[in-house]
Amino acid sequence: MNDTTQVLAPVDTEETTVIFRRFRNGNKELIAFFPYIIEGSNGYDCMSYMHVGQHSAANYSGLVSVTRAANMSDDDEVKDLTAELTGRGYKLKVAKRVNAALEHKARKEFRNRK
Repeated sequence: MNDTTQVLAPVDTEETTVIFRRFRNGNKELIAFFPYIIEGSNGYDCMSYMHVGQHSAANYSGLVSVTRAANMSDDDEVKDLTAELTGRGYKLKVAKRVNAALEHKARKEFRNRK
C-alpha cells in the first residue's frame, strides 16, 4: 500500500431515510435526521448529521419544535449536505416527516439488540 491509497466510505445497498430540517433561531443551521437509525442508550434518539459536528445522536421529537422543514427545492446548503452524505456512502431517500410505524419498528429492533 502506498501513501496515495484512499479509504472509501462504505456504500449503502439500501436507501436510508433522511429528513432535512433547519433550526429556527441563531445561525439557522441545517440538520439531517436519520429517524430509523436509533442511537443512544435510551432508545429515543436517532442518528443525525450536520456539516459541523457531523454524526451525532439527536432527539428528533424534541428538536422538531425548534426547527422547520428545510426548503428542498432552492436551498444550496441542502444540496451540499446531500452531496456530503452521498460521498460518505449513503443512498438517501428524502422524507418530509417520520412514519410512526417505521419508527416504532426501528425502536423495537434497537431494544431487542440490547
